[in-house]
Formats: sequence, C-alpha cells, structure tokens
Amino acid sequence: MLRAISLSIFLFVSVTAQTINYLSTFPKENSQKINNVTDFDISEEGNYLVVDQSINRLLIFNSNGDLLNQIPKEGSGYNFEKINAVALDGQNKIWILDSGRKSIAAFDRDGNKIIEFGKNDGLRGAFETPIDITVDLEDNIYVADLKLQKILKFSNSGIFIGDEFVFKPISISASGSNRIYVLAEKDENDFYVISFSPDLKERNEIKISNLQEPVSLSVNMYDEIYISDKKQNKVFIYSSNGNIKNETIGNPSSSKGPGKFANILSVKVKNLNNEKDYFYAADENFNYIQQFEINQLRDFVPSFSTSSFSVEGYSKFQLGDFEKIFADEKYLFVFKKDKTLSVSEDGKDISVLNMSELLEISSVVVSDNYLFACDSRGGKIFVFDFKTNKLIKTISENEVPNLSSPVSITKAGGQIFVLDSEVKQLYKFSGEGQFLGTAADLAFLSTTIKFLKSDNRSNIYIIIENSNYIFVFNSEESKISQIRLPLPKTKSVLDFTVINENLTAALTSPDLNIILMDNFIEEFTFLSKGTGVGEIPDASRMFFNQKSREFLFADNSSKSINSVKIKLKYEELLKLKINDLGYAELIVNKESSNGAQIQLFKRISGNENFDFVKTFSDSSFVIFDESNELIEYAVKIDDSDFSNVVEDNYTYAKSIKDEFPYKAIAIFQSLVELNQTIINSEIKMIYRKEIDIAKKEQKYNNALKLLSELQKLEQENYVIYIEKSELYEKINQLTNAVREVETAVDKFPEIPSLVYRLIDLKKNEKKFDEILVIAERSLQKFPQDEILYSYLAEANKNLGRTDDAARYYKMLAQRYNSEEYYIKLADIHKEAGNYDEAIKVYEEIKNKGLGTSDLYAAIARTHISQNKTDKALEQIQQGLSIDKENSSLHFLLAKVYFMQGKMSEAEKSVNKAIDLNENSAEFYILRGDIYNKQGNIDESVYNYESAVLIASDNIEVLKKLGMIYLEENKIDYAYKHLTKAKSIDPENKEIIDLFETAESKREELNALREPVEFNYIEVGEVSSQNLDYYDNNYFGYVTIFNTRNFPLKNCVIEINCGKLSSRTVFINVDTINPNEYSENYFEFLIDREMFDSIPRSTKTVPMEFSVRYNLSSSGEVLTKTSQTTVDVKIVK
Repeated sequence: MLRAISLSIFLFVSVTAQTINYLSTFPKENSQKINNVTDFDISEEGNYLVVDQSINRLLIFNSNGDLLNQIPKEGSGYNFEKINAVALDGQNKIWILDSGRKSIAAFDRDGNKIIEFGKNDGLRGAFETPIDITVDLEDNIYVADLKLQKILKFSNSGIFIGDEFVFKPISISASGSNRIYVLAEKDENDFYVISFSPDLKERNEIKISNLQEPVSLSVNMYDEIYISDKKQNKVFIYSSNGNIKNETIGNPSSSKGPGKFANILSVKVKNLNNEKDYFYAADENFNYIQQFEINQLRDFVPSFSTSSFSVEGYSKFQLGDFEKIFADEKYLFVFKKDKTLSVSEDGKDISVLNMSELLEISSVVVSDNYLFACDSRGGKIFVFDFKTNKLIKTISENEVPNLSSPVSITKAGGQIFVLDSEVKQLYKFSGEGQFLGTAADLAFLSTTIKFLKSDNRSNIYIIIENSNYIFVFNSEESKISQIRLPLPKTKSVLDFTVINENLTAALTSPDLNIILMDNFIEEFTFLSKGTGVGEIPDASRMFFNQKSREFLFADNSSKSINSVKIKLKYEELLKLKINDLGYAELIVNKESSNGAQIQLFKRISGNENFDFVKTFSDSSFVIFDESNELIEYAVKIDDSDFSNVVEDNYTYAKSIKDEFPYKAIAIFQSLVELNQTIINSEIKMIYRKEIDIAKKEQKYNNALKLLSELQKLEQENYVIYIEKSELYEKINQLTNAVREVETAVDKFPEIPSLVYRLIDLKKNEKKFDEILVIAERSLQKFPQDEILYSYLAEANKNLGRTDDAARYYKMLAQRYNSEEYYIKLADIHKEAGNYDEAIKVYEEIKNKGLGTSDLYAAIARTHISQNKTDKALEQIQQGLSIDKENSSLHFLLAKVYFMQGKMSEAEKSVNKAIDLNENSAEFYILRGDIYNKQGNIDESVYNYESAVLIASDNIEVLKKLGMIYLEENKIDYAYKHLTKAKSIDPENKEIIDLFETAESKREELNALREPVEFNYIEVGEVSSQNLDYYDNNYFGYVTIFNTRNFPLKNCVIEINCGKLSSRTVFINVDTINPNEYSENYFEFLIDREMFDSIPRSTKTVPMEFSVRYNLSSSGEVLTKTSQTTVDVKIVK
C-alpha cells in the first residue's frame, strides 16, 4: 500500500518524488555474527545469503538472523578458495563466484552443487580474474573479468554464449528492465557506467560524476543506478542517463549506527514481492548489512515509437432525449430520461436495459457476458446478464467494506476495477463480479478523483481534478506511476483516452482542445471547440471507440453526438515472419498505405543510410541471401520518412551459426514472436552439431551440457537419455548414467530399449540381483520379450543359480529354435563339470539341423576344457570347413597348438583370429601368452595391455601384467594393475601378496621423486601461417601423473611462454587419483608483435610448465610445485 503523500509534490514538478528511510541492521545484536562480509544477496522470502570470506563459505540466514544453511555443506568434499560474489536466479539456484578456483558454481537451496564452469578447462569462456556476477531476467549468467577486460555471458546450464570488451570493469548488475550495467574505470578517477542489451550487442556509455573509489553498483527496474563509494562511505543515486540525484544513502563514521559506514562494499536494490524497492548495503569493517526503504512515485515512461493518423470524416446524429452517454472500445451506451440504457454497436441498437433501480448512473463497462453499472448516489454496483438484459446481482457495502460512492468502472487484464471517490479506494472484481479486494489505496491524492480509463491491457489511468498530471495503476504489478502530460500549467485534463500503445489524447480545460500525444512526448492540437462541422461541442467528457476508431462527444444542447473518425497511417506496415520453408519473409500491410507506392530499403545495422531494394508489387519479400552482418529493413511510402525499421536477426543468426554457434542460439531464442517450429529446428541443429564436435574432441562434460540444453527442446526424445548415460559412462560417473536411464524408463515405460540400456549399466556394476528385479518387472509389461528373458538367464547364471539359468536358456532355445541359446545351455553344463550333458545338448543341436561353425567352436571348447586336444582339433577343422572366417575357431586352433607346444603355428592362428576380430580380449591374452612363452616380453605386455583396454576387469591378465612389471621394476604400472586386481578379488591370496610387494617398492621409489610428474607434453610449431589461420590462437596438450598412493587435490597447471605471450595460462585440476594421469587441453593467445620481433635465426623458444598441488596424506596441507620446460619450434 502506498503511503499518504501530499499531492502538491507532483502537480508542479516533473522530477521523481522519493524518500529513503532506514529500516534495520542485519545481523541483530543477539544473532550469530559474521566475520568478514564481502557480498550478499536477498531472496524473495527476505533471507540473507552472505559471503563470509574469512571462512570461505556462503551463510544463509532468515531475517531474524537464524542460520538456515551454509555452502559448501560439511563433509561435501567441495571447498571454495576465495568467494567474491553471489547471485540468485529465478529458478532458486544460488550462483557463487570463486576467484580462487576461477570458476562459478550453482547450488540448490539445500547446498547441493548442480554445476560448475569457467575454469580454464580448454573451453571457450574460461576466466582469468573474475570479480563479479549477475543474473538477468531470463536466468542467463554474466561475469565481469578484470584481467580479460570482458563481460562474459553464459546460459543457465553453463553454455558460453558470448563476451564483450569493457576496460577495467569494477562491478556488474542486471536491471529490472533486463539491461546489463557495468561500472568501469576508463582512466584514473574517470568512471563510467556502460549498459548493454541482454545479447551484449547494444551498448550505451554514460559518464558518472562525484565518485572517488566506487566498488559496487546495483540497478532497479526503472534503471536507476545505485553506486557505493568506499572512500566517501556513502551511496550515490543516478538516473539512467547519468544525472546524479539529490539523495544519497549513508554517512562516513567510525562507530556503528543507522546509515553509518566505515568501509562500505556491496550494495543491492531489491523489489521484493512486487512491492516497493528496498536498498541494502554491506560494511566490511562493521560486518553488517543495513536495509533501507525507498518510497517514490516514478515517472511513467512508455516505449518509444512513432505513429501518425488522418481524419477520415465527421458525423453528427440525433439521439433524442438523453441524460448521459458512455462508450468503451466496442459499444456506445446512451442513458435516457426514462431510466433505460440503450446499447449500440456499429450504429445499430443491440440491447435495452432497465436501470430504474439506479439513483444516479455514473459509469458502465461490459465484460464478456456481463454489464456492470455504477450507482454513485446509491453506493451500489449493478451487474446485468448482457444476453438476457436481466439484473442478476447488486453489490453494496455488505459485499465491499466502505463502498460509498462508486463513480467510475473499467476493466484491465480480464478483471473489473471500480473507483470509489469518497473513500478514495480502487476495488478489484472478477469478470463475473466477485469481489477480490482492494487494488490500491488512493488516499495520498488530496484532490478529487474524477474517473478511470483503461488501455484494455494492464494499465488503468486515474484522472484527477484540475491537474495536468494523471496517475497509472499497473494491474499486473499493483504499482502506481505518474505521468505529467505535455501541457502548460494553465491547462488541466478534463478527460483522457488511449488510442493505441503509442497514441493517447487528452481533452483539456479551459479551452476544450484535444491534445494528441505520441508516447506522451510529442503534442499537437487535433480538434478545438466550435460549432462547425469537424469541431467539438461544449462537452466535458470524451470517449474513443476502438472498434470504429471514433472520438465521441455528447452535445447536451442539441441532444446529439458528435463523432470524429480517424485512420491510423502505416500501422505495423512492415513485419518479419519465418515461412514454413525456413526463410525470413518481410510482410507489408498494403492496406495501410492507402494505395500509395511502397519501396523497400535495407542497410547494415549501425550504418546511417539505407540502400534501395525494390518497389513492392505484392505484399511479401522472401530473404534468400544470408549475410554475416545484421541487416535492417524499412519501407518508404511515396516521399515519407522511413517507416518502422525491422531487424532480420533470424537470417543473421543462420549465417553466423557455424562460426559463432552459441551467439546464434542466443539470437534465435530471443525471436519469441516468430515461427517457433523453425526456430527450434535451427537451435536443435546447432546443438546437435556442437554435441558431435564435443564427442569427437572427447570433451564429454561439454557434450553433456549441450545435450541438457537440447533436451529442453526435445523433451519426448528418449534417445537423449541414452546418449547422456553413455557420456556419463565414459567419464566414469556410473551413478549419473544409471540415473539418466532410470528417469527415461519412468517417463517412457513403453520403450523396451531403455530397459535394455539400464540392464547393461547394471551389468557393468555387477548388480545382477537388481537385474533380476528389473527384468522380471519388465516382463510383466513385455511378456514375450526375448531379450529380457536372455538377461534374466544371464543374471541367474552370474548369481550361481545354474538351474534357473538353464531353465530359461532351454525355454529360449526351444521357443526360438536358436543355436545360440542351446550353446549357452551347454556352457552351463560344461562350467558345472557336466561335460556329458553339454555334449548331449550339442548333439541335439545337430539333430535339429542348426549346426553352424559356432556349434563346432563350442564343442571344441568343451574338449579343450578336458585337455582333449585331438578331439578339439577335429571339431575345429569341421567348423572351418563350414566357415573359414570364424575368428573363434582360429583362436581355438591357436589355443590347441599352444597346449601342444607348437608356438609358431599358434602365433599364426591367433594373428588370423585378431585380423578377423580386433575386439576380443581373450585373443590378445592368448597372443600375449605365446609371446611370453617365446621370451618376447615387450610384445607380450603390449597384447596384455590391449586386452585390459577391452576387458578392464579380467583379473588374470591384470595379475600377469603386475608380475611382469614387478620383474622389470616398472613399479607404477605394477601397482596400477595389481590395485585393480585386488579391488576385483580382495580375498585372492596370490594377488594380495603381489600387491603388497608393489606397494612397498612404490613407497621406496616415491621417496626419490616428485609427487607430480609431467608425463606427456604436446606442443605444435608456431608459424605465421598457423597464426593467421587460427586467429593467433595456440593449442597443445599436457599430461600430469600422480606418483603418490593418495589423491592430490587442487592442482593448478601454469604455462608460460614469455617470448610469445605476456599471458599466463592456468588449468585447474580438482583431483588426480593415485597412479592416475590427467590429460589437459590448453590454448592461449599469441602476441603477434612479440612473435614478429623474434629473429629469423631463432629456431625454438622455451615454454615453461609448472604444477602446484596440495599434499594431504596425513591431514596437513603443504603446497608443492613441479616444473619442466619444452622447446617450441618457430617457423618464420
């Protein structure tokens, strides 16, 4: 509710009236203290989110000072290095900027980390010195980076969209009007505020005065700028054009108290719950945050565009004996002396209502099927059924407290608003007449309130007596603004009406002129008082009928109505649309041109002059030519000025999507009024291409981010869930992989392939008991599904339930007459030692005529298991007579030769098997065994390692590798493979002994070397040709290795090449596990002048690599550094 303020403030001055009152200090005296507050934000509930840099945590309090939560949570394993800033988005996510980690991370309200990005991980959008963060109305993230001298923009899921240069940024804030404001220092003590459109394309700079050491800014929804000055310890307030306001907040002081500051830092302006503005300021010395209340009525500033109109005709018609007329956007209402209300539309009477119960009708409005009439003397509102003309309801003070004198009624946003002039209240009703409460208290208006007018959208205009001001109530935001009409002080407003979103008109007193206004800026007299045709009568009320485009005036003396009909020129003359073929198309409203010649022009955005394109003979123009420049189009009618300029952002975005994909996406997403089917198709194609690139470059985290964005557009595409699970599997996040597929199974229960994928993931985790549950449950939905039964059989086999497994395989074999299932049934008998039963199954397969080369391979394996090599050889030869390219048969032949000691023949056969099938681990293991037997250890190790790449959980090959590496004193490799083997079979005595030997030797070795070793560095040559092609960017890879038996955390790789660039590249590696490698891509910008200054005789320049890391094996934290240097080849 607005406070009661003297109206005289508003009647004669055009500045904003404002009072700023101190409200409170946080935390309260008896609450938990804050040690070092450096930034904060306020939630919609009024909770305080406070950055305490002394403990590097974000503390969340309620307004009473009770600690609700802290981030990071205890035991979460996540730690900040140096928190700089915090911001809230519209999705209840908390964004925290950590300049130490050079990243921003999002957390939910419970303190769980959702996402982190910005670190120098080889992706575009990496930070150097991030200092501040803000979030716009669409939940995009903006970061100010001091060293990069840029503003970087990211989507809410961390996708880098673009950046813009800003010299020496200090602070950043998104305004309530969704512009991005940056406080910056151009020169010493020369401060500017730069505002950007959300796409960072439109830029506006304003110089700011009176500042000495500004540290923070915040901007409200009216684009008023609040800046804290650390040296002066106060806050200055500026209008959007940089004019300083009279008010300041705060006073410098060495003692605490309301409005007192010793070291003011962060400031915030918040509009909580769509009420008034509240201002908050933090003081680092006093470690408190003070809250202030800002009371003001602001000037109403509509968006600017130009329109014009012409008078189409005048008319005058007699009404007979009437007392009052009313009109809205569609109907004319005439109240006659016989107490009837006649309603007409398009000049025809459509209804007559009996108003005999009303003492004095003062206003009428129609809402859907209901007509509302105000009785100002009777203090009632009458509601009629507009179809039957029957009175259905009377609203009085019994329903509405203090309803006394309802003088005016209007509608806005589907609701009815009634003005009671005596109690100065604006009441709100539903479209059916249900009382919804008081919309606004107008008691602060000391003069008489005359009536209401509406723009048929959300704004209600409040007309007061003897004033050239009117007030605007926004029904959606429940806020009141003021408008000073462009009238001399000697004139006041008798009546006011809205023509369209640009044009309004005021009937003025005492001269009875109609002043037409374009966005309340331009003014010209449209009609004047007189008695001739085309002049207005002696009237005190004016109405505008939107449907017929007529001004209506009642002439009481002649009992007639005067009508002035207008025609708006060039209204929405040029529009851009996207046709179904995916091309931008300009549509011209030829009817608005009155038959005049229309010419189309275009220009590159930012240029002053237009170029002629064509003269319109039809009503559209398809844009086929794509340009990497933003093109603007406009039309001229005869010799008129250029009319409504249209930007073709769509074609521009299409043309840049390959080179600047994320910028193109941001542009596409802004085109909300165009063909969304085509727009979304374009966005999806970009995401799909970028996903493929990220996968190819093995940037799986980036691919996951992009898939999440694509998923928002393809919510019914179950394949995306499978893709995400595959990527999570690649980065060893099996829990997330399973979660994705489980979500998909719940959402798409009719897709069996999702169940297959879920079971495959459970197989990787060896959770065979869960596979049983999933398969049995899914078979209730898909009772004939062959694949589910095979999973069920396999799970029973792995759980040792051989009878159940055999039963399922036998059922599958008989149902589908499948050799594969018969062989698996035989394998169960064979593994149980029942070789005779296995042979019986093989004979049954032959009897059914199903025998293929795979059958003979299965029989041969059975004989090999019994060391019957001659019988195995016989079966192999029979199988090869059927299929000479069966890789399993060649492998088994090699195995028989190996068992017989024929190594040359074994080698030849296993090579043939691997040529036919490169993806079988047992083939490589056998070849490794053969080479090992021949004494060729290097080839043996190569084949064993190849097997591990295919089957990482094969315990036998891990043991073999461990033993070989121990013998060759390659302790790191031995430790790695034996650690894995021990995790698979922790009870295996032989493996435990080998592991302990490797562990002991590794500890001896570690005492002699650095904890982190540079394992592999790849750098390319630097040449003029490469620099031209890659726009002076340089790329490479660096791999580091953890030699210790415990994880190394918070590793930072630093890369310097002082001969080529003054910049240092930093790569953050959160954790390197024991005996693990971390491969990192890097890029940095070469200084072309430095490169050109290198003498041609120079062949190489040094590039220095160092890595900092924390040793914490015993709880202590000790920062250490390892370093190395490589030579970079120079080609000139």
